[in-house]
Amino acid sequence: MSLIKRKRDNTIVYILPGNPMTFSRGDIKTLYFQSQKDITLKYGIIISNQHDDKPFYKGPIQLVVDFFFDYPQKRREDNEQAKSLYHTTNPSLSGLVRFIEKIAENVLYGNECTIAAIVANKYYDRQSRTEFYIKELPNGK
Repeated sequence: MSLIKRKRDNTIVYILPGNPMTFSRGDIKTLYFQSQKDITLKYGIIISNQHDDKPFYKGPIQLVVDFFFDYPQKRREDNEQAKSLYHTTNPSLSGLVRFIEKIAENVLYGNECTIAAIVANKYYDRQSRTEFYIKELPNGK
C-alpha cells in the first residue's frame, strides 16, 4: 500500500498502516511513558515523511480521520458485527482520536489546542490502517 495519497484539492491524506491504536494504560509509570515516547516517535516519523517538510498547519484546524479495522475472525451470516460497515467494539473512538492528536503534535501542527473540529469514523475493511487529513479553517476575520 502506498503511503502517499492526495485528495482532489491536493490535500495530503496521511496513512498509518496496520491496526489503529491507542496509548495503552500502563501499571508501571516509567515503562508506560517510555513505551508512549517510542510509539510517538515511530508514528511521528511516518507522518513527518508524508508531510515532506511542509510548514505546520495553522489553527483553527479540522482533523478528519477514518480508522479501518480487519473484519472479525468469525464472519458467519448470523454475526451482526461482521455485517456492519462500522466498527462498534473496542478500542473507543475517543482513544483512537487522542492517539492521532498526540502523534501529530509538533509534527503537523504546533499544539493540539488548535484543533477546533473533529470528524472521525471507525470502519471494517480488508486492510487495517488509519487515514487522516487536516484542513485549515477560516478564523472568522
